Amino acid sequence: MNVVLKGLEPTLVWEYFEKIAKIPRCSGKEEKICSYLISFAKKNKLSYKKDKVGNVLIKKNASVGKENSKTIILQAHVDMVCEKEPNIKFNFDKEPIQLRRNNDWLSAKGTTLGADNGIGVAMMLSVLSDNTLIHGPLECLFTVSEETGLYGAKGLKKGVLFGGCLINLDFGDDKEFCIGSAGAEGFFINKKITRIKSNKDMYLEISVSGLLGGHSGVDINKNRGNSIKIITRLLNEFKFNFEICSFDAGNKLNAIPRDAKVVIGIDKKDYDVVISAAKKIEIKSTKRVVFDKKLSFLIKTIARQKQVLSENSKKELLSILQSLPNGIISMEKKMINCVETSINLAKVSLSDNSLEIGLFARSSNDEKLQKLVSDVKVIVNKLGFEFIFDHSVPSWQPDINSKLCKTMVSVYEDLYHSKPKIVSVHAGLEPGELLKKYPNLDCISVGPLMENLHSPTERLSVSSTRWVYGLLVKTLEKL
Repeated sequence: MNVVLKGLEPTLVWEYFEKIAKIPRCSGKEEKICSYLISFAKKNKLSYKKDKVGNVLIKKNASVGKENSKTIILQAHVDMVCEKEPNIKFNFDKEPIQLRRNNDWLSAKGTTLGADNGIGVAMMLSVLSDNTLIHGPLECLFTVSEETGLYGAKGLKKGVLFGGCLINLDFGDDKEFCIGSAGAEGFFINKKITRIKSNKDMYLEISVSGLLGGHSGVDINKNRGNSIKIITRLLNEFKFNFEICSFDAGNKLNAIPRDAKVVIGIDKKDYDVVISAAKKIEIKSTKRVVFDKKLSFLIKTIARQKQVLSENSKKELLSILQSLPNGIISMEKKMINCVETSINLAKVSLSDNSLEIGLFARSSNDEKLQKLVSDVKVIVNKLGFEFIFDHSVPSWQPDINSKLCKTMVSVYEDLYHSKPKIVSVHAGLEPGELLKKYPNLDCISVGPLMENLHSPTERLSVSSTRWVYGLLVKTLEKL
């Protein structure tokens, strides 16, 4: 075993997590991890099926004496958000994740860790391969492309699952049980642009760095800076004439953008004004986004740029970025510190002849989600942009009478002599999609403590993993 994981308990879970970390599995590129799952099933003489979208279902018979117990479904997604620090050279399609450990925290060197949801996958493989455990019949569902729109869960056919209870292992807090999640819509806005010949004598590349980023649902209430809004704020500070050559920011719809880079053309006499404005915005933004104390602008001169946005296209770009909403829209009235509705201004891409902007809206209230999207459409139409729908995620409405939840609470109290908090979260989880096809499922989502999901500072608690796996094993025994 990797020296980073050596000696950690439960041993089987960490052995499988190490193996998973070596397998490329960015969303949409899950072929190798699915092949591994099938090889695992064959090696352990377990029945399996792979469906047309790539989901893998592995079944295990009940332990001796538990054959008449009800079938339990365990579920996790195999894909991961592939994000890295801008200065790190790393090929997610070929290289293994470089694991690091700092006391109780496991992370990766310069990239996302993939504990979301690799640790859930590792727990399921451990349960499937450990014949000393006591449990009823098991159906272990490994879904694909969760991070880009729950496409694996969407593509799962009816009549595949027969269990009545589903334990989703994609949650990130060991002190909480999740029984509900927000719905969401991802979309893009596009517009053709025109370019003209540049007439400036100095060209600057301006980058935003030092932001934490994070999960656009879980971390949206943590006052983290959005690189797109911050760099737009800087550009709007310029009262002199300047040109925009390029603008590139963000990567994933469900990740708060950490990095942004813009190339501008200026007159040399305005250079000191740019530096002064950048310092001003750094100070203002750091006060506003209290968790991003390392926020800074990197400004460097570059070679002459031949083509820049026309003045009209430049104004349209700045206008739309300034007008689009970002962050929390409203909070839940019945739940303390819980976001109801939000939107993430996620990415900007400027090509030779077009501008594309990606956003991701979430809400636990379907009507408010649709209103938010409609409000964005009004802005888009007013400024002459095209609105393009990408994907939606259904909400998972809480069942306060869940028998599965009550059972797990009982096990939790017996093991840890405290009560877990029952929550509904501002993130999309697969039970919402699975309930559309299996409406009678009794669902819950649990998992070990994780922080900074969807960012290179993602980390997983080692002790929490042991805690939650113990909870899972005892729950299966009780069920």
